[in-house]
Amino acid sequence: MWNDEYIAIADADIDKIWSRYQQTETWDQWDAGISSASLKGPFQKGTEGTLLL
Repeated sequence: MWNDEYIAIADADIDKIWSRYQQTETWDQWDAGISSASLKGPFQKGTEGTLLL
């Protein structure tokens, strides 16, 4: 297993960003490097999932 972290600073509404980020089924629409993403549970620390690049 591997871990990755990315930090960005932006002038944006955090609630709108967080809402969009929780929708893993739409990640491929705003990140061209992702084929699909899914979680095996709620969007929270410790939840396992699949990310296909």
